[in-house]
Amino acid sequence: MTDPLYRWPQVTKDADDTYPAQLGLWALCAQFWSPNEAYDIGDFAWPRIQVLNGQIIKGAIGFVMECTSAGRSATREPRWSLTADVAMDTLDGSVQWTPRVGDLQGVIPVTSPTVRSIIASDGVAQDLTTSSVIVNESTKLLVDYLGGTSGLSYDVEFSFTIGGRLRIGRQLVNVQ
Repeated sequence: MTDPLYRWPQVTKDADDTYPAQLGLWALCAQFWSPNEAYDIGDFAWPRIQVLNGQIIKGAIGFVMECTSAGRSATREPRWSLTADVAMDTLDGSVQWTPRVGDLQGVIPVTSPTVRSIIASDGVAQDLTTSSVIVNESTKLLVDYLGGTSGLSYDVEFSFTIGGRLRIGRQLVNVQ
């Protein structure tokens, strides 16, 4: 079983140049905090939001939270502490979190990346090629796009695995 398609923003390349693409998958790899979730000691969760100086910041804040006392999270995301290795003053539901400097804790790495197909907008051209797809920093796919016919677009489909689940991603490559 595969998940719904993941789409990266389209890119434009010159027909004579190589275009190096970095396809990020952080949002699929990170284990984000969830409400009403049971957490065990040693589980990690990445904050989804953080409030700093009255402003909401979405995404990574440089810290991942380690569950240091098991329990169930609250219905609303807590105000995360930004002091590494010091347990938070207040519980999240019944969970005690301790901020850790963000690394790959709580991240499920991408494996087995391949290019499944490249389909030209004219349905005929088969002259856009790619280098081998490699995984970088556990959450990014690196690939080079080569060639292509000026004026055509190419739908490039990738497959990769995250946490044992086959995923499919696409990127539209416009050639000028």
